Amino acid sequence: MEKGPEVFLADATLYLELFGIVIIAWQWLRQAVAARAALDGRTGRADADFYAGKILTARYFFAYELPKVDALARRLTDNDPLTLEATPAAFAD
Repeated sequence: MEKGPEVFLADATLYLELFGIVIIAWQWLRQAVAARAALDGRTGRADADFYAGKILTARYFFAYELPKVDALARRLTDNDPLTLEATPAAFAD
């Protein structure tokens, strides 16, 4: 905080993205647990395919989307005020 709150507020969208991914992962986990419980019970062919698809999609999200939070967290904990250094003059014609 020695550089001021602007440094941290400048990346507020990254906070939203990080926590959005975490919340979606939590919801996929809940769905996968419910799908596994349904598959362990008696289900018809169509239902079994549906629940298997839920589990596969949850696995995809955890393998491809959830790892993105590592990079976002590193960026958010870095004290480099990169986004505040850009001035309008840098983008002028």
